[in-house]
Amino acid sequence: MHIVFAYYEPNGAAGMLILLGPLVLAFASFWPAARAHWSSPWLAAPCVLLGLMVTAAVVREGFRVYPGILFLCVLYFAIGVPPILLWKWRRR
Repeated sequence: MHIVFAYYEPNGAAGMLILLGPLVLAFASFWPAARAHWSSPWLAAPCVLLGLMVTAAVVREGFRVYPGILFLCVLYFAIGVPPILLWKWRRR
């Protein structure tokens, strides 16, 4: 059983959209999170889910991956989780 993106190598705009699109949405979710708007977790969710997928792929491969992939795991969580926590904190 293989993860779908394990052998997928997008070129050009497709690669930028898949790798940077969730990060842009997570950055954009800080603004609604500061106002406790309901859209903030929905905007940050693709980044967190992509981080979970990349982490699952790294664990499945036994951590025998390039260091850049490990950086992506941390980056997706570091950018995607704070807007959700800020939204939760502002909702109180």
